[in-house]
Order: sequence, then C-alpha cells, then structure tokens
Amino acid sequence: MESRNTYVLAILGCIIIIIAMFFSLSLDKIIIKPLIKNYVILDTYIRLDQSKSLTLLTTNILDVVPHGK
Repeated sequence: MESRNTYVLAILGCIIIIIAMFFSLSLDKIIIKPLIKNYVILDTYIRLDQSKSLTLLTTNILDVVPHGK
C-alpha cells in the first residue's frame, strides 16, 4: 500500500512540475516579451528624439554664427 502511495505522489509531482513549466513559459511569451519589446521601442523613440533635438540645436547654432563677410 505504501509503495502505491509513493508512485501516486511521484506522478502528481511530475504533473505539477510540467504544469509549472507550462505556466512559466506562457507567462514569458504573454507578459515579459511584450514588456521588453515596448521598452526597446520607447528607448528607440527617446534616442531618435534626442538625436533630432541635437540636430536642431546644431542647425540653430550654425545659423547664429555669422558667416564670412
């Protein structure tokens, strides 16, 4: 009787581990990867914004500097 309980516990443990792995993988696909994608997209936009403002700043400075007479 005791060996039968051991087998049942071992099978239940394997099932629980498989379900836990499935949930962790699905959470990775559903939650974590989109968050990373959104962060990368936002980071790219911020960098583009910074480069645009830097370009505008240099353009304004070049316009202010008097050209040769």
